[in-house]
Amino acid sequence: MTVASELNRKSFAGDDATVAFPTTPVVFFDEGDLDVYVVVTATGVATLQTLTTHYTVSGGDGAVGTVTMLTAPTSLQTLVIVRTLDILQEVDFVQNDTSDVEVAEDAIDRLTMISQQLDTKVERSFKLPDGDISGASTEVPIPEASKVIGWNDDASALQNYSAADIEVSLVSPFMETVLDDATAAAARVTLDVFATTESFLSGTARLVRDSATVVSLGVGLIPLKVSGRWVTRTLAAAITKDNTGLSASTLYYVYAADSSGTILEFSTTAPTTDTTFGVRIKTGDATRTLVGRVVTTSASQFVNDVSVALGVVSWFNPKRYVRVDYNLFGPDTYQDIDQAGTSSVYAWPGGSLSSSTSPQLALGGGARIAYAVWSVQYQSNNIGNATRLVHFDSGPTNITEITAFATDPAPGTPVNFSVDVTSALQALQDSLTVLKGFGWQTLCVNTTALRYFSVRLIVTYDLTDPF
Repeated sequence: MTVASELNRKSFAGDDATVAFPTTPVVFFDEGDLDVYVVVTATGVATLQTLTTHYTVSGGDGAVGTVTMLTAPTSLQTLVIVRTLDILQEVDFVQNDTSDVEVAEDAIDRLTMISQQLDTKVERSFKLPDGDISGASTEVPIPEASKVIGWNDDASALQNYSAADIEVSLVSPFMETVLDDATAAAARVTLDVFATTESFLSGTARLVRDSATVVSLGVGLIPLKVSGRWVTRTLAAAITKDNTGLSASTLYYVYAADSSGTILEFSTTAPTTDTTFGVRIKTGDATRTLVGRVVTTSASQFVNDVSVALGVVSWFNPKRYVRVDYNLFGPDTYQDIDQAGTSSVYAWPGGSLSSSTSPQLALGGGARIAYAVWSVQYQSNNIGNATRLVHFDSGPTNITEITAFATDPAPGTPVNFSVDVTSALQALQDSLTVLKGFGWQTLCVNTTALRYFSVRLIVTYDLTDPF
């Protein structure tokens, strides 16, 4: 025979089905000349297989053959066949024996195979390149516990180094728990941090007023501190909270917390900012995340979130502007003012003016008035009449005029009148810190002097910073 190939090993990718693997072109003599390994492809972990227990061998005797596995390697495994001969000289020549030629050839073939076997090991070993002229030794130093191997100062030999010798810091036990995390998400959990895509500082769940007695936090995301760690909580369904136990005419902050799920709480305790992550939280309790605020009426119900008191405002995903239209009269309705002389009739939204029937503007903080218009549609039957927009305290008392106009033009003909009162209301908002009632007042020359079809105060609020 001859040894016509330099190959000493073969490898095959598993496919969960194939069990027969040819050694071609690797020739061998006996079945024991082959070592068979099953390797986990992803990790490189190799397990030496046992002849007859895991595989059988056919062929050989100076030729190629076949390794047959009892169990097919999976698609996650690689089969490796390596020719490994015992380095022995077992040939005993007999003088003048006619078989000596074949015996000698087999011995030479075996030596060639051993040479290939050794060459493979050399190729896979630590060695200097052929062009190296450094004269450095590749001899490995005597092993020492917790040391690493590296070149010495003049790169002439290898020696052992401690971590301190090469200015490498060993990781702490805590960092070991980070390094063994398989994914970035797992590492963030260990480190108690958010990914940049998790909208850490700005949730999306909006607080809204469902009714006079119920508010809800809608579907979306909010940051919550749970068991000492910040997480992004996904709300797959709205969370509701009623007004049970709330006091009348009171500002409450609404906080979300974890208690076998997400819950809402009302508190008069103002929020603060978490110094580490910037989340707005309840002062003194980082497990409560701010989600909004509410204002209650004199009946302890929730003021409408589009009312002038701006009772329900969301911290996350808030409305930028709110437009409020206070219209006295509905379609096809009107009101006659039939009190003559200098007496005054106050009406908003009809009848006598009072703090309970008149709108109130949130003043001295909270939502800023961005734009306001007073609009009136009326018919005057005489000259000498006047209409004015006023604000007043509870009662009403301390009535103060904001703006006024004479309702004299074209008696008997409906007239539309509107005036920009933005500056006047902003100035009032800047100077006062209490809720003020608003209404309108007529001064009539005689009975049936005026007929009002519409009296409206239209206010747009800027909710940039209602907190």
